Amino acid sequence: MDHQRVDFARHRRSPERYRGNAAWTQRSIVMNRIIYIVGLIVIVLAILSFIGLA
Repeated sequence: MDHQRVDFARHRRSPERYRGNAAWTQRSIVMNRIIYIVGLIVIVLAILSFIGLA
C-alpha cells in the first residue's frame, strides 16, 4: 500500500497562500484591530481595578 505524505504546514492559513486575496487580507486586518482594541480595554480595566478606580 502506497501512502501519500501530507504536508500539514502547506495547508495552514498563511499570508503567502492568500496573497492577492484582498477580502482575506481585509478581514485579517479588521480582526487584528478588534483583538488589539479588546486587549487594550482588558489591560486598562485590570490596571484600574488594581488601583481601585473601577
